[in-house]
Amino acid sequence: NIDELLADISGFTTANPVVVTTTKDHEFINGDSITITGTNGGHNEANISGVTQANPAVVTTSTNHNLLNGDIVNITSVAGMDDNNSSLNLNRTFTVAGATSNTFQLSGTDTTNYSAYTGGGKVTISRINNTFTVANKTANTFELSGTNGTTWTSYVSGGRAKVNSFLAIADRHN
Repeated sequence: NIDELLADISGFTTANPVVVTTTKDHEFINGDSITITGTNGGHNEANISGVTQANPAVVTTSTNHNLLNGDIVNITSVAGMDDNNSSLNLNRTFTVAGATSNTFQLSGTDTTNYSAYTGGGKVTISRINNTFTVANKTANTFELSGTNGTTWTSYVSGGRAKVNSFLAIADRHN
């Protein structure tokens, strides 16, 4: 009786589509819904070039950030942008709204009373630690169906893929 199908990840490509390599035969089949967790790498990153004192705060990036409305992001290393109670640098997450190619709002974040932005900062979102559909599987590789990783950072280490729901191995067909 099998409780879950898991596979340790040993790498992934930053291509379109993303191809994941596992440390051994993963026993996934095409069409499986999987969740990937614990992977270092696979992020979108963009340098911040401005943040408004507004409600909601608007962040400007120096290049296209590839963010979508509803994405959950981390912001680090911003100079300025704090008040007596809070800061954009307090290791917290923000929800993206009003995204354009190089601006986005921090939904629900009022920075009207924050000190002015004075420089720096990076916005990061993990793309690989998410849920995907398996395609074009081989013994120890599979594609993340419809997933373009060309803007992702490279694989660093770790990670595990888990099938979200499955048939018993004897009932599974490639």
